[in-house]
Amino acid sequence: PAPHSHYQWNPAPHSHFQWNPVPHSHYLNSRPLTTVRRPVRIGCASGFWGDTATSVPQLVYGGNLDFLVFDYLSEITMSLLAAAKAKSSNHGYVPDFVEVAMAPFIKDIHKRGIRVVCNAGGVNPHACAAALQGVIKKADLDVKIGVVTGDDLMLMKDLLKEAGITDMDSGNPFPASVQSMNAYIGARPISRALDLGADIVVTGRCIDSGIALGPLIHSFGWKQNDFDLLAAGSLAGHLIECGAQCTGGIFTDWHRVPDWDNTSS
Repeated sequence: PAPHSHYQWNPAPHSHFQWNPVPHSHYLNSRPLTTVRRPVRIGCASGFWGDTATSVPQLVYGGNLDFLVFDYLSEITMSLLAAAKAKSSNHGYVPDFVEVAMAPFIKDIHKRGIRVVCNAGGVNPHACAAALQGVIKKADLDVKIGVVTGDDLMLMKDLLKEAGITDMDSGNPFPASVQSMNAYIGARPISRALDLGADIVVTGRCIDSGIALGPLIHSFGWKQNDFDLLAAGSLAGHLIECGAQCTGGIFTDWHRVPDWDNTSS
């Protein structure tokens, strides 16, 4: 087993998945929708921005993965990325994803046919994709990047203010100064990007479990009304996106565990 969290998910026999394109899912080329009937292996290499860099090689070389996923975002992370973008229009994403997670291993990820899903786009997914495209070009690879947007609500700021939106707890009026405002994107745009052939999917703010649920929807063709399967996939996704935190990484008696840094599931 690989040292970071990876799970096998057994599909139920359901019909071919169909989904209409969403306007904010950008992609290159296409790949046929799949009706996989074998387990799908998903490994998470990041439960937060600053998680260990050793997880990528552990999972790539030892996880026998179908999908490698990354969750970087929290409220404070979004604030930090918004501040970075305010200083430079090319910033606002998680640079570690491009420079530390992808650049050294992109050839082996591609060679093994591992597809990647991440929310490293932060408040600037297109800039993240552009930086990643530079890595891909340097490696001389044919890798398709899908970018999922639509979470940025800054263009709606004045509209929401005029609508009389107030703080749900204090009742205070809409703030006079807002630096960033994002809604959670769900798993469907991620699955759609995968349906359309993306090898790497970059999102902004998305629901944490979506980085795993999206690949499951894509792989097994789950429909919008497959509620039990979607609920089970959401549960698996919430565990997976925590990385090694859910496979022993936050065990309080860590000093009693041999090879604790090689946490596995």
